Amino acid sequence: MQAWMLFACCVPVKGSRRSLIYDLQRGRYYFIPNALYELIKEHEGKPLELAKAAYKHEHDEVIDEYIDFLFRNELAFYTDTPKAFPKISMEWKSPYHITNAIIDSDASSNHPYDEIIRQLSELGCAALQCRFYDSVSADQLLTILAATQNSRLRSVELVLPYTPAITDEVLESLFVAQQRLNTVVLHSAPEASRQNKVKQNGAVIYLTEQITSAAHCGFISAAHFRTNIELFTESQLHNSCLNRKVGIDAGGFIKNCPSSDRSFGHIQDTPITTAIKQAGFTQNWQISKDQVAVCRDCEFRYMCVDCRVFVTDDAYSKPSRCSYDPYTATWANEADDPQRKQFKRLEATTAD
Repeated sequence: MQAWMLFACCVPVKGSRRSLIYDLQRGRYYFIPNALYELIKEHEGKPLELAKAAYKHEHDEVIDEYIDFLFRNELAFYTDTPKAFPKISMEWKSPYHITNAIIDSDASSNHPYDEIIRQLSELGCAALQCRFYDSVSADQLLTILAATQNSRLRSVELVLPYTPAITDEVLESLFVAQQRLNTVVLHSAPEASRQNKVKQNGAVIYLTEQITSAAHCGFISAAHFRTNIELFTESQLHNSCLNRKVGIDAGGFIKNCPSSDRSFGHIQDTPITTAIKQAGFTQNWQISKDQVAVCRDCEFRYMCVDCRVFVTDDAYSKPSRCSYDPYTATWANEADDPQRKQFKRLEATTAD
C-alpha cells in the first residue's frame, strides 16, 4: 500500500489550541486542528489504512476529511518509497557577523551614512532599513541610496513620513536610482494602501499610523508574519528579531535594536565591529520563541518576528505589544487576525 506524506517544505507546528502547517516554499500557512497535527506526527509516511486501524475505525470519516484537506491544498502526496523523502533540515547558518541593520533618523540626526554603510558591508550585512521620523528630501534619499551602490547589501527599505513632496515621480526615481531598494513605507498617510512597482520589483506602502520615534516598535500582528525557510530555521535556535542585528538610533548610538535603552558606543567614535564585540551586545541573540513564556505554546512562533525590548516582564516573557492568546486562539483586536473566519470554517468542518 502507498504511504501518504507531507511535502518536505510543508511543516506542521503545534499550538496550544490549534496548529498550523507552514508552506515554506509558497509562503503560506494553513490552520489545522490539533487532532490533524497528531495524525501527521503519528502516522505520516505510513499507509492511510494503518492510521484508521490505530483509531479502531471510529474516526474514518474525519481522517478522510483531514487527508482530503491536505491533498486539496497540495500539502501532501502518496508514495511507494517514503524513505526516499527525508525531512527538510532545520539547521540555520550564516557566515556573516551582521545580517540586518536599522538606521533611525530625526531632524537632529547627522549620520555619516557613507561610513556606516561601508562598515555594514564589511560585516556582510545584507538588509538595511532606514527609518525617518521627520521629513527628508529626495536629494538626501538619493545620496543615501548612492552610498549603497558598491556595498554587499542586497535589499534596502526606506520608512518615511508622508508628505505631498514625495510624489509618484520621486518614488519612481528612487527605485530607478538603486535596484537594491525594494520597499518604501510612507507613514502618517491620509489613507492606507499598497502599490506594487512591477518594473522595479518593489512596493510602496502607505500607512495611516504615525511613526515618530523608535518607541513605535514591537507590535505583533498577523500582517507582519513571514512564512519562509530562512526565518523558520533561524527561529529554531535564535531570536527572530535581534539575531545578527545592529541598530543606530537617531542620536547615533550603536545598539542591538534602536528601541533599546542600552548602547555600545557612538557611531562617530566607535567602529560597529568594536561595538558588537562588547559584552552584552549578543545576549538576546539566542533567545528563541521556544524559550519565551506563552510564545512557546503559540502556533505562530516561527513566523512571528519577536521583540525582546518591549516585554511583559523579564527577557523571557511574552512581547507586551502582542494581543494574541494561543490558549484561546483569539486576538484582543480581532482585526489583527485576517484568517479568523478561515479557521472557524475548518474547525466546524473537522469537529468530532
